[in-house]
Amino acid sequence: MNTIWCFIGSVATWDFDDPYNLARINNLEEALKLEGVLPTIRTGMHGGNQRKFVAALLRFIDEDEICLVNTRNGMDWIRRGYAAIWIEYLDKLAEKNLIKYNRSTKTIRPTEQLANIAKLSTTKFISAA
Repeated sequence: MNTIWCFIGSVATWDFDDPYNLARINNLEEALKLEGVLPTIRTGMHGGNQRKFVAALLRFIDEDEICLVNTRNGMDWIRRGYAAIWIEYLDKLAEKNLIKYNRSTKTIRPTEQLANIAKLSTTKFISAA
């Protein structure tokens, strides 16, 4: 079983170089801002990290599998080199029913609603390019 850190760690520069993938990242980021999951303005260090989180979330959606959340301790996330704010983002996704969060097994799974938000129509792709 993959962990959320596996998805975040797998994000690379080419994720942002490919026009189609970049359009998907932008689309999902804007949708999550409208849903109230992400802050509306990317500021400071969280700007790049927010995009990395969205790119990792797209990989998670594409895999459509159960994923382990290693820990909810923010200091552990920081020690591993990840932003602790991502825990809050996961909580907001669960509140909005965009992911299923099983606290007893510490696992998450994307919902169909999140997959629908992440879909990119041809019109959106053409306007992003």
